[in-house]
Amino acid sequence: MSRHEQPMPLSDPLSRTDVASELSPSGPYRAVKQLGLVLLCTAWILLGLFGHDPWKPDDATAFGTAYDMLKQGDWVVPSVASAPVPERPPLFYALAAASAEAFREVLPLHDGARIAVGLCVGATLWLLALAARELYGRAFRWLPVLLFIGCIGLWDRGHQLSAEIGALLFDALALYAFALILRRPVAGGALLGLAAGAAFLCRGTLGAAVIALTACILPLFSSWRSPRYARGIAMAIAIAVPLLVVWP
Repeated sequence: MSRHEQPMPLSDPLSRTDVASELSPSGPYRAVKQLGLVLLCTAWILLGLFGHDPWKPDDATAFGTAYDMLKQGDWVVPSVASAPVPERPPLFYALAAASAEAFREVLPLHDGARIAVGLCVGATLWLLALAARELYGRAFRWLPVLLFIGCIGLWDRGHQLSAEIGALLFDALALYAFALILRRPVAGGALLGLAAGAAFLCRGTLGAAVIALTACILPLFSSWRSPRYARGIAMAIAIAVPLLVVWP
């Protein structure tokens, strides 16, 4: 291995797991297992997403905000019942409004808006799998996904319109970025900056603060106490700052 290459963090003690997985008697059925897990996750996302009126409180409020965006054409300052609510960042509501508009010919507006929720949750699961693969190897990529969809409290929150769903997506992107940053600091840092800025545009200061706090804590662990991590954080700051100041 050249001095410019670095193995995946945390994966060395587990590197033999992927080899064992390849030699497993169930190896020939791996594609079937993968398909089954994908179908399980798809069913989890879709069940409860459509066919009902907006739930209270967040589902109805968020849909009202997205509906006002469509009705008034203001995609920057959210409003509820035509009353501006500038304290709410617009990104998730704009995504829900765009989804409702795209599917308005085939779905009621509130069901069309919830497609944005399904896309966010699906992308969250994918990013969790990528983060696990980056840290521990391919054999462990499904573990956090199954733990995540096994959270009972997520069933309700994961099927209703809420800015927290957008923040959740970008928290997952940040987790993947934190894993990637040790192997590819520039790419990982760019994704981390994008995640922090987009989380802010979904959830405000709290959305970005969760990611920033995680970035401050990680150097307590030796894998993230390195020049690579510092370079990645510098890149993240450069990407995040414009996104943090673009919306008041």
